[in-house]
Amino acid sequence: KATNNEGPCFTLPFFDPLEAARGAKIKPDPRIKAVMVMAPYGAPWFSKSALGSMKVPLFVGGGSADDVAVYARDAKVIFERSSSQAKYLLTLEGALHNPWVNPAPVETYGNFKEYERWSEPVWDKQRTGDIVKHFASAFFGAYLKADKKAAAFLSSDLPGFLPRTTEGVKLELGK
Repeated sequence: KATNNEGPCFTLPFFDPLEAARGAKIKPDPRIKAVMVMAPYGAPWFSKSALGSMKVPLFVGGGSADDVAVYARDAKVIFERSSSQAKYLLTLEGALHNPWVNPAPVETYGNFKEYERWSEPVWDKQRTGDIVKHFASAFFGAYLKADKKAAAFLSSDLPGFLPRTTEGVKLELGK
């Protein structure tokens, strides 16, 4: 049985901005207070004005070697063009598209092509999972709970990590 890890990954993040860019009367959902996206795909479909209208805090994660949601075309562009006052770009050096997702489901073990879609050849999934949990806790704690202690972990100095554990991890803060 094949699995599907695309679906929302490829469509939901850019429907509203696309429609707004086409002139639809779509307004930002006031319930959304912060956005965190990992390996976002679709920046070529966003207009500059759609990304420029984004105001909520934004956290983008990307693998520098992503060959699906190409880092320079997608993650980097979304980060740079967003007008969010608080924005962050987490880069995992050498990572492909899937360091962010859970380990491959058991049903993929008998089908290498399907298993490979979930795999990440450079980064250990336990480590990347811990990195995502660290930054998700800090980001959402800071922007949904106004927790100043959580906000302190959103620094390019990477506080909270043990010595020697930040190799290949880079956090950029937006301007």
